[in-house]
Amino acid sequence: MLGYALGEKYWGKGIMTEAVRAVIRYGFETLKLDLISAYCYPFNTRSKNILLKMGFTYEGTLKLAEKLYDGSVNDNECYSLTSEEYNAI
Repeated sequence: MLGYALGEKYWGKGIMTEAVRAVIRYGFETLKLDLISAYCYPFNTRSKNILLKMGFTYEGTLKLAEKLYDGSVNDNECYSLTSEEYNAI
């Protein structure tokens, strides 16, 4: 499973896209993983865009999946990328 966070000061600079690309490459080429998954909140369009740009496929939404520090409970959108999909890119 892939997860990430980046301070707002650094958003929009391509840093996370580069990091995600490197982790995916390492996962499939070095660790020989079959699948990498990632979750994000439905309102987090920046994370969704990174995942889609990297070739991930939307799998579905887990309702009320995660309770945050402020007590709110949010859905999680689920994405995946298989080694076959990675190798086809």
